[in-house]
Amino acid sequence: LEINQKGDLKVNVAKTQENLIINTTGRLDTESNTIISAKSLDLKAKTIGDGNNVLNTSINGGSLSINAAEGNVNLVNNGVITNTGLKINTNGDISVENKGDVAFNSIVTPNGKIKISISGYGTNANGNEINFKTNSIEGIEYEGKSLGQNNDKIQMHVSKLIVDTVSGG
Repeated sequence: LEINQKGDLKVNVAKTQENLIINTTGRLDTESNTIISAKSLDLKAKTIGDGNNVLNTSINGGSLSINAAEGNVNLVNNGVITNTGLKINTNGDISVENKGDVAFNSIVTPNGKIKISISGYGTNANGNEINFKTNSIEGIEYEGKSLGQNNDKIQMHVSKLIVDTVSGG
């Protein structure tokens, strides 16, 4: 299923058992109690959610790809992100909360800070490529049960790193 919109898009209902692609030339966000639910999700917009109204998704067992051309990414996902993992590309700040495990592909922002909080385990989904990259002096703040595994490490290019693992790590 693919949705294309010129300008801003505020999603009221989006639910499918298939892969979902949402493209908008403006801002993408959801109504306060709306959850975008799909097997896998590919989002393209100028900005994704904001600090007051995050984009709520439910991806469980699929991948999540986000491209925010000009702004920030503010997202809460409920479920396990696997397959090609979580991939985010933006010029702004990234704030992601996930209730479940996350396989990280690449999380890239040239100038923004990265804040990731997951209730599960953080693993590598892209082999020997860089998983996290930012030039921001604020760097990355990560919270989860673990970050990487002994046989499949997470690669980073950052100036500052704060990691809080509840167990494992």
